[in-house]
Amino acid sequence: MLKSKKVRACLMEDSVFDQSIVGIFPKKSSDLLFILALLNSAIVNEIIHSINPTVNNSANYLKRIPIPKINEIDRQQLNKLVLGIVDNHEDNQRELDELFDRLYAKLS
Repeated sequence: MLKSKKVRACLMEDSVFDQSIVGIFPKKSSDLLFILALLNSAIVNEIIHSINPTVNNSANYLKRIPIPKINEIDRQQLNKLVLGIVDNHEDNQRELDELFDRLYAKLS
């Protein structure tokens, strides 16, 4: 069984793909950066590995990830951080992980 340490999601022409090339096409373009950040967050990596610890993350596995609601203030912060990461400012990933930890804590 192959196992991957971390899921990697990438932005490709207004779509998000993880390393196994599962295409994600958001209904609203405003959700694109949120989904990209969500799939690259530490907490969602833990969730994905608890659902399926192998490297094969099909759409059926990704559909099982609970998606937290995000308010406009958090969305603006998230978009700024994601755009910073896209522009090679990788220090923002830690802040994104903290934001998602807070959002998932609200689900409990």
